This record gives sequence, C-alpha cells and structure tokens, in this order.
Amino acid sequence: MNYKNIIKSKNTRMKILHYLEWIPDSIMVKLQYFLHTGIILNLNNPKTYTEKIQWYKLYYRKDIMTDCVDKFAVKKYIIKKLKTDKYIIPTIGHWNSAREIDFDKLPDKCVLKTTNGSGTNFFFDRKAGVDVEKIRKKLEHWLKHLNKSAGREWAYDNVKGSIICEPLLESSGQAGRGLDDYKFFCFDGKVVMKWVDYDRFFEHKRVLYDRDGNRLDVACTYPNPDDFKYPKEAFEILQPIAEKIAEDFPHARVDLYYTNKKAYFGEITFYSGSGYEMFSDNDYDLILGNMFLLPRV
Repeated sequence: MNYKNIIKSKNTRMKILHYLEWIPDSIMVKLQYFLHTGIILNLNNPKTYTEKIQWYKLYYRKDIMTDCVDKFAVKKYIIKKLKTDKYIIPTIGHWNSAREIDFDKLPDKCVLKTTNGSGTNFFFDRKAGVDVEKIRKKLEHWLKHLNKSAGREWAYDNVKGSIICEPLLESSGQAGRGLDDYKFFCFDGKVVMKWVDYDRFFEHKRVLYDRDGNRLDVACTYPNPDDFKYPKEAFEILQPIAEKIAEDFPHARVDLYYTNKKAYFGEITFYSGSGYEMFSDNDYDLILGNMFLLPRV
C-alpha cells in the first residue's frame, strides 16, 4: 500500500500531514510506515534498514544534524569539514520570504529551493516563460506547510525555513534532463552502497552498486536498467569526499554531482526516502540493515 497512489497531489498530502502534527511522532511513524510498506514497524528490535531509519528519526539526536539538513547552513559545515569551498554550489540569493525575491535580477536559468524541505525545488527558466506570482505562491506554500517534517524526521524540525537561489548546473549532452545524482550510503563514515539517479525529469532510473562498484541486482522505487555505463571516474573522485563528510555520523547519505570534470556537493540526509522506499528484494533491506549499527542513546 502507498497512500501517494491514493492522494496524488503533493500539496494535498502536505496539508493533511500539517493538520496531523498533533499526533505523537512514535505513533505517526508507525502509521506512515505501515501505509507505505504494509509492514508493522518493530521499534523495539528493528532489523531492516527501513526499520532502523524509523528508529534513527525518533531517537538519535545530534545538534549539528540540523545545520546539515539546512540547505543554506550546510554549506558552511561542508567548507569547514573539507577545508575548501571548491565543492560548493554558489548561492545567488537568500530570502526569508518569496515576496522578497526580485525575479528581474535572477539569472535566466537557476534553481529556487526551500532550505527545510525535500523535493521543494523550482527550476526557473526565463526563456521558457514564467508566472512569477505562481512561483511565489508555491514557495510560500512550501514554507508554510513545512514547519514540521512530514516524515517526523527530527533533524528538520528546527530548521528555519527560507529560500535560496543557485545556478542551474548542466552537463554537456544532458541539458534539460537533469544531472546524474550520485548518492552514497555511509555507515560510520564508510560507503557500503551507492546509487546513481539519472533521467530524473523524464523516465527516472536508478542504478545500485556496492562499495566496490559491483552492480546490485535489486531496484529501489525506480527501474534499474542493464545498459547504464559504470561511472568509474565519478565514483573514484566522489566516494572519498562522501566518506569524509559522513564520518561523524552512524549513518548519512551524501549526495554529490560530477559534471564537466568537477565535483559538487548536493546535500546530506540522515533518513533516505524517509525510510519508506522499499527494495525489490526484501532480503536486501535486511542485508543493509545488518550493516547499520544503531548507536546507544
């Protein structure tokens, strides 16, 4: 069961979750986990990766995690952690409200995103024609209804919602299709699994590998085609960066880009897919869970 198939509008789902904020986190997490997976959540003895993500949401607390999931504040964290700003996508503007944005001063192509959400991005293309008021309303809606994480992900609860603008990164031959997105799943600073999301704005595909680059015969949410060419150069450059960024946490997923021979930081998340994205082979959920050693709290 997946309630997204029943309530297809993301805005409607966000409104409903906003009105249900009064429900205690532990109860809401169990309810959402069942609605997404059809499985009764075991928080007392979680074994699979997706179960352990629910435990991680509820019980693991580290103040720096709030800065790490804030799309503006995390840039300072990454610069300090890596001792360089060369992987940072520049910030064109930063506003507390969409009403503060002067769209006439934005580049012809850029990305507007809220700092406290997931998937709350707007790709601005002046030449394609834009409805500025429609964009403002969408951004304000996202800010208004993201006061508490929809998935009860603790790290996001204290992020002050705001809006940033960044240049639109594109790669030669991929214009309009979105960059390949390299995601590294790290436990105690070591990559154990990685995947590549590509063609994200057309027919989204996702190819999974183990730490050493061996193809995994398992899918997660999106198709895992056989014809994807292994991105050896990108992985060799990005994997050490991901491990350095993730080394202070029991678990983190680090998202990076590699375009035109240059690496860029995307984001850190501690709750990949909010722990609701299931693998095509349930055994792999358990295999990954066995590698996720939960900390004592």
